[in-house]
Order: sequence, then C-alpha cells, then structure tokens
Amino acid sequence: MRERDTEISASAELERARDELLIFEAVEEAASNPHDVLDVLLTSADSESAGEALQRQFGFTEMQADAVMSLQFRRVTHIERRNIRERCEALTEVISDLEAQAHRS
Repeated sequence: MRERDTEISASAELERARDELLIFEAVEEAASNPHDVLDVLLTSADSESAGEALQRQFGFTEMQADAVMSLQFRRVTHIERRNIRERCEALTEVISDLEAQAHRS
C-alpha cells in the first residue's frame, strides 16, 4: 500500500511540475514578446477572444493563455525574465529526475 501511495505521489508531483513548466514557458514567451502579446490583448473584444487569439498566435494551451493574460507588466523586466528562465531550467531538471525515478520503479 505504501509503495502504491509513493507511486501516486510521484506521479502527481510529475504532473504538477509539467503543468508548472508549461506555465513558466508561456510566461517566458510572453515576456520575450510583450508588444505582440499586448497587440493581441488590445485588439480582442473580450478575455475569451483574447485567450483564443493567444492560443492561435503563440500555440499556447488554454491554461497557458490564461496565465499570460494574468501576467503583470513587472514580469517583463530583465531580472524577472532571468528568474523565469531559471525556474524553467529547474523544473526541467525536476521533471527529468521524476521521470527517471518512474522508469526505475
């Protein structure tokens, strides 16, 4: 039973890390192209159409588009973009480690 709980916990952690990485990758993309993102937002009639336009233009998932629309402008500063990149790298390592553990199980 304990082994099964550990597998479920590791699987949940892997899924959470993958979702978080998707969000940070979208935020990183948006922070690298703030004018393009702002153009999409300013020309959209409402938040639903803005989300759909972000998905089309940038290839974001719905979750990623929602994260980008929630993005605050302070996130596009150089230091914040570096922090986002570092978090993406850290999450990639976590995912690799969790996947390696899953394959060993």
